[in-house]
Amino acid sequence: MRCSGAVCFLFIFCLNEFVQNTGACTCIRSNNNAKYCQAEFGLKAQVVRETSPSSNGNRVYMITTGVRQFRTLKGNFANVDLKRVYTASSSAACGVTLKPGKVYLLSGSINKLKSGHRLEIHLCGWIQEWNTLSQDDKNFVRNGYINGCDTKGSNTKYIQ
Repeated sequence: MRCSGAVCFLFIFCLNEFVQNTGACTCIRSNNNAKYCQAEFGLKAQVVRETSPSSNGNRVYMITTGVRQFRTLKGNFANVDLKRVYTASSSAACGVTLKPGKVYLLSGSINKLKSGHRLEIHLCGWIQEWNTLSQDDKNFVRNGYINGCDTKGSNTKYIQ
């Protein structure tokens, strides 16, 4: 079987595009402040351990937020389980891998289930070890987002 150069090129190009665009996590490019503004919650938390996967295969991490130095920074936490954070089991599905013992800035969404609300994180959020944040970043997540995020309307965006 022979194919002309143009047909072979087109086939390889299409195959390459298909492989790159399937099964991979895709996020809209934005800076960390914008990610934080768009998140439903922000926490400074220490990862205690990874537990057995949930029934749908998600990775589950036990976290500590109640100690004075670990705290909720942003969000409405009524009926939210603040001892666990959920993420997809693989990075291809935007899952995040956290290391037990490390302290992180975690931002993400609150899944409002009938049985209770749970914290969910993914690669598209601002997930970073706390000790690697700049002082400006720490100040922003502690209190700057109140003035630095435009919360009017349905879209929350970062104001520079």
